[in-house]
Parts: sequence; C-alpha cells; structure tokens
Amino acid sequence: MKRTLSLFVAACLLLGLAGPAALAAEPTAEDGAAAFISGMSTQTGVGFDAMVPLSAEERAAGLETIGLTPETVLEAVWYRTEPDRPDGLYLEVLSLRLTEDVSDTTASRTLSQYGLDQSREAHDAYLAAQGQEGRQLGYWTMAHDGYAVLGIFSFDKDGLPLGSSRERTFPTQCIHDYTEACLGGMVVTQQTETTITLEYPGVNLSGGFITYDGQLASAPTPTPPVDPATGRTLFLDPEKVDMTVYDTSAILDAWQKRDPAGLDDYDRAIYDAAEKVLVQVLTDGMTDLEKEQAIYDWVTWNIGYDWTQTDPLAETSPDACTPYGGLVSGDAICLGVAATFELLMDMAGIECITVVGASYHSEEDHAWTMARLDGAWYCQDPTWDLYSAWGFVEDKPTREQWGPGCWRFFNVTSDYMAENDHQWDYASVPET
Repeated sequence: MKRTLSLFVAACLLLGLAGPAALAAEPTAEDGAAAFISGMSTQTGVGFDAMVPLSAEERAAGLETIGLTPETVLEAVWYRTEPDRPDGLYLEVLSLRLTEDVSDTTASRTLSQYGLDQSREAHDAYLAAQGQEGRQLGYWTMAHDGYAVLGIFSFDKDGLPLGSSRERTFPTQCIHDYTEACLGGMVVTQQTETTITLEYPGVNLSGGFITYDGQLASAPTPTPPVDPATGRTLFLDPEKVDMTVYDTSAILDAWQKRDPAGLDDYDRAIYDAAEKVLVQVLTDGMTDLEKEQAIYDWVTWNIGYDWTQTDPLAETSPDACTPYGGLVSGDAICLGVAATFELLMDMAGIECITVVGASYHSEEDHAWTMARLDGAWYCQDPTWDLYSAWGFVEDKPTREQWGPGCWRFFNVTSDYMAENDHQWDYASVPET
C-alpha cells in the first residue's frame, strides 16, 4: 500500500539525492552512496572526488557506535569531506545494506540518533573553532527493504548548504534518482511552493536540523492515510509482535476468593507481587480516581521499559508482555505495562481493559489501557508515561515531584490519543 509523504522545503534541501537512472535489480551500498553524493553536489557543488572513504577500522568503530553489529550489516560504505575545509562545508554519507534482522523502522531510528549526535558534535566544534553564528547542521535518513542511507550536511544561516548556489531550488530530481538507484523509484505527485508530496510504499524517512543556537528544529514526518469513518489516522495492524493479552482470569478469581493456593508458580508470583503493590499504595476510603492515580503512579515510576525489544539481535523475554514483567522482573514492553496496570485496576475493583493497536502511523504494535470511572471511560498510556522515558532529560522530576503533572496520557480522551500517534480499531472499543 502506498504512503503519502509531505516533505517541508527545508527537509528537501537536506535530502539532496541524485544519481544514475535505475540500476540493476540488486544495487549495492556503493551505488546508493554514489547516487546520494551526486545528488548532494547539485546543492553543494561538492562532488564525489571531494569525499574521503573511511577505513575499514573507522567503519567498524562507527558502526559499533551506531549500534549495528557485523552480523546485521551486509555492506557499509562511508564517506566524509576532508576536515577543515576553507568553506567550512561538512558532509557525511553512510550507505548500508542490512540483513532482514534489522527492520526499516529500527534502521531509520538508529541512524537518526547517530545523525543527530554527529550534527550536534560538528556544530559545536565549528562554533568553537570559528566563533561564528549562523551555522546549521542537518541529517537525513531513509530506509527500505534492507537499504539504509544517512546524510549529514552543514548549512549556512539561510538554511542552504554551504557552497551551494543562492537559488532556492527543489531537489525533486535528486530524491527521485536516489530512490531509483536503490529503492525502485518514488513518484512526485504534487509540488507547491512549500511542500513536495511523494508516494512510495513503506519507506521510512526522518530528519532534522541543528540551528546555530543548538536547538533541534522540527523534522518532516510522513502524512499517513486517513480513516474515512473517523477522520483519524488509518489503523493498519502492523503484526510485528504477538499482541495477545495475557489471561489473568485465574489470578482475579483467586483474588476474589483470597485463596491463591490453586495458582501455578507463574501466576502465583504475579499474584503475590500485585498484592504487595496494592497493600503499599491503596488505603481505606480512597475514591476510584484516587486508587487509579495511586496505581498509575506506581506503574509509571517503578516499571522499566525492556529495550531488548528494539534490538534486532536480542531476544525479548515473553515475560515482558505479561504482568510478570511489570510486577516481578521489573521490565516490560507496552503490552506488559498495560497488562500490569489493567490487572492492578481489576484487583482494586475498577473496570479496566487493554487496547491493542498501533503507533507511528500504524508501523509499530502498541498497547495501552482504558478505565471506567463513574460510568465514563478514560484512556491511559502508562508506557509512554514511564519515568524511565525521562532518561534523556536533564531536569528529571524527583520521586516527590512525580505525579499527574508529569503524565501526558493519564485519563485523556480518544481524540487526544488519536491526535498523539495512537491508532486502533476505532469501532471496537468505547469512545471517551
């Protein structure tokens, strides 16, 4: 199915892709690099001869920094401009062919993080050496069908690549030629003064700018298809992960009887851990809202996200998808976090369900919850409110500060969830 992508003009200036017409059925990483660099030359005036290949040792060290292991990389071609160019221009291109163990989404995100880090480093080094403001660094990644490319670019204060002509041109042909070289082609369906609309099935694109003051400007994002019945982003089940919700009926039955003796060892461990949490956070006289808030507080503060789920070579434990991961192991993915919250709510006597859907424009499986309070349904996403997600923030809240003011997805509406990158079978769950 084709996806429509709207790219801002500045992002188009970032991408600058061109190269030979469609190549053989099995293009190489070198083909991709040549197309990318050729395309950049239309904006920068710097061609392939100005780029220096990294040595095998430098490539290996760089790929390790990015987080790609030799087992996942079929080909890697990496070029940079010579250091300390008189015009201050900095260009870097990494072209890859990856094994099927690395999804397009993982490749795009991994390269994006490296591109962001390198852009900041190069930006700060330039300012330290030149003492000059008005410098911009940008990066762009594209990944599809095992091919991935990262470009890092330097810009002047007007947003055009240093060394380029002063004309604000749209590098439409550059984008088209690169995708012809490695991805089978991309069709330009609309071009206006501010956007270029492209169609390509399943391509992962991301990018951003580092401006002279070190802030990250907005990155272009794909324009997703729309569900005609609701006007929301269309839900398409990614089916990348088994999203079967763990059956807690035996645990709840034992809880009602206050007799866990008949549970198997796995469910008994969940039962005992859940009981300890409820004893810790609930007190007599609490309203349902106060109980919910206390449970949400515990879940979001204490459960860590199991990042092995994002590592193509790591095996995620099945426990991460159940309340065992949230309550016993301490780490879970979204399905396990949601299941933990639902179980604790059910044990506290508050109706709660797990919603299995998607995020990132239906590219990734995702799960969250809905709870009914005083007859009205509300949405929660404890995974996206986990304290562990604050790891990159300098001024993280303390335990005493942690609470509703730190949560973005506590008791929100269905419209809010849809507007903030949640997709689901809209007709199958209650509306809030």
